[in-house]
Amino acid sequence: DLPEVFSAGGLYMIVNHLRYPKRLIDLDKLREALGVKINGGSKVTSKFADLQATKVYLVNSADSVDWSQTAAERYVTLTHCWGKPKPGQRQQLKLTEKTERRFMGEGIELGELTKTFREAMLFASRLENVRYIWIDSLCIIQPFGAPTKDLEVKSIRDWKEQSRVMGKVYQNSYLNISATAAEDGGKGLFLPRRPENLWEDEVNVNFAAIGREGGTNDDQLLRCTLTDLSFWTELVEQAPANTRGWVLQERLLSPRVIHFCHNQIAWECKGFQDVEGHPYKKTSLKTRNGAIIDAGRFKDFDAKRGEELRIDRLKGFEDPDKDLPNLGMFELWKRTVEVYSRTELTFSGDKLIALSGIAQDFSEKMKSKYVAGLWETHLESQLLWQVNERYRDGIYENPAQRDPKRAPSFSWAAIDTPLGVTYAETTDYGEDKNDQLLFSIDKEGSKIVLGDENNHFGLVESAYLKLKPRYLRRINLRKLKRVPYGWRIINPSLGLRSDTASVSNDPPLNKDQTVGDEYVGSTEHCNLYLDAPGSDTDIFEHDTAMFCMPAAFGPRTDPKQSRSLFCLLLLQTKTSPVREFKRVGITELSVYMYSKSIEELMKIPFEDDIYLH
Repeated sequence: DLPEVFSAGGLYMIVNHLRYPKRLIDLDKLREALGVKINGGSKVTSKFADLQATKVYLVNSADSVDWSQTAAERYVTLTHCWGKPKPGQRQQLKLTEKTERRFMGEGIELGELTKTFREAMLFASRLENVRYIWIDSLCIIQPFGAPTKDLEVKSIRDWKEQSRVMGKVYQNSYLNISATAAEDGGKGLFLPRRPENLWEDEVNVNFAAIGREGGTNDDQLLRCTLTDLSFWTELVEQAPANTRGWVLQERLLSPRVIHFCHNQIAWECKGFQDVEGHPYKKTSLKTRNGAIIDAGRFKDFDAKRGEELRIDRLKGFEDPDKDLPNLGMFELWKRTVEVYSRTELTFSGDKLIALSGIAQDFSEKMKSKYVAGLWETHLESQLLWQVNERYRDGIYENPAQRDPKRAPSFSWAAIDTPLGVTYAETTDYGEDKNDQLLFSIDKEGSKIVLGDENNHFGLVESAYLKLKPRYLRRINLRKLKRVPYGWRIINPSLGLRSDTASVSNDPPLNKDQTVGDEYVGSTEHCNLYLDAPGSDTDIFEHDTAMFCMPAAFGPRTDPKQSRSLFCLLLLQTKTSPVREFKRVGITELSVYMYSKSIEELMKIPFEDDIYLH
C-alpha cells in the first residue's frame, strides 16, 4: 500500500534525522582540496598554506544529509576550551544571527578560524566515511550581541532548543576530537613534542643480592618497566579541557574520544583506554592510601561498574543497602556529581544545563524524576550533601560561592567550589526508617518551575520542597578563632521575635537553666560544613533566624548505636504566608560526645510544614 510505504519512509527519515544535529559543518570542499576520498584512500598533495582560502560550509542536516548513505556520512564533534584570545591571536568565530547566512551561502575560509578549529577540521577530513564536524560555537546560534531584541530572543530560543539535545549530539557522533591540552583556540591539536620522551623506562633488577631460591647466575636479572601511576591523571584528567564543566558530558557520552595531549595522544572508548607512550598498559591503576588499586575507566559507565565502585568505597564494610534498586546507578551519579562539581564554567548559569545530557541518560536508565541535580527516588537522603573544605597551613579553607539564580539552595548545583562537593548516600533507610529518618518530603506540595518547559534536565527558574520535619530548633551561628564556626541551641524559653516564627509548645526550663540563660547548656558545636560562607554572610548577623533541623542518623555502615545525627542548617527567609527557608550547611553530632545536645534537639516536636527554596 503506497500511503503506508510513504508513511514508513517518512518515519525512517525522521528517525535518521534525530541521529544528526540540526546544523553541521560540511567538510566536502576541504576533502576535495586535500585529495581525500570519503570512503577511504587519499592523495594528499596540498600544503596548509594553500588551504587558507579553502572553504567549509554550514549546512542544515535535514537538507544536506543523504539518508540512504548515513553510514558514509558520519559526523565528529570537537571538544575545546573557548578561552580568551591573547594579543595577536585570532578571535574565535561564532555563529550568530548576523553570520548564519554567510556561513551557509559564502562559506567559512579556513584562514578565518582559530588554530584549534582548523586542525580539527583537517584531522576530521582525513577520517574514513566522515563528512561533517559539529562545533558548538559554529553550529549553535550564540545568544550574545544580537543587534535587536527580536534577534536576541530568536538566538536564545535556538540555544535552548539545541541544549535539549546536546547529549544526543555526542552520543550519536562517530568520534569526539578533544583539544585536551589547549587552554584556548590558539594552541591547536598538534603541539610541539619530543617523541623520544615517550619511550618506556626499563631497568634490569638484580635479585642475586637477595638470594632468590632456585635461581642461577643466568636468571638473577629481571627486566622491569617503571610506570608513573599518576600519568593518566596528569595527562588527561587534569588537562585544561577536562577542567571545564561542559566537557564532562562530552567526554562521557561520546562513544569514542581521541585526546590530543601535551606530548602524546590518548584514547578512550567504552571498551578500553590507552595512550601512545604506554600502549596496552593498565592506565587505570592509581595509588590510594599507599596501595595500588584499579580505579576503573572513566567511560566504564554501567550499573555493574557502579556497584564495584561502591564496594571499593565502603572498604570492606557490609553494605546495608545492597538490595536497593538502581544502587549501582546512584553510585555512578554520586561519582559524576563529585567530579563535575570541581569543574569550571565560563557562564555560571550553565551549571545544570551543562550536565543535562548525562542527567537525561541516567533518567532513562533509573526511571526516576530529576529534581535540580538530585533524584526524586529517596530524595530525603540526597539532601545531605556537603561542600568540601581544605585544611592548609593551619587554616580551614572553603572558597565556595552560591549562585541563587540558577538552582535552589537544597541542590548542590547552587554552589561553585574548586574543592567540589561530597554527594550524599542514597538510601531508603531500610526497616529502621521511622527511627533513622527524621523528616519527610511532601512531593505533591513541592514544585519546580523549569526555565525551559521542554527540558526537564536543564535550566530551573525556581523550586521549593515542602518538608515535614519532626524537630526544628533555633540556634545561634558564629565565627570562632581556633576553628572556623560554631553553633549553640538557643533557650526556647526566651521566645523569639515575631518575625522569626518561634517554635510552638516549648517545654519548661531544665533544672540547669535560668530565665536569663541565652543558650541551652554550654556546648558549642563545631563539626559543621557551611555551603558558602563567603557569600552567605547574612547567616552570621545577630538577629538572623538560624535553625537546626535534625535529618537522619548515619553513616549506615556504622552500628546503629554508633551513628551520628546529621542536621540541616537552615536560614529562615520568610514567615508568612508560609515559613520559607534556605539551606546554608550541614552539621554532624556524635552520639557519644553530644548525646545531651541530641536529646535537647529532639525534645520539642515540630508540627508545622516548612518550604525549602
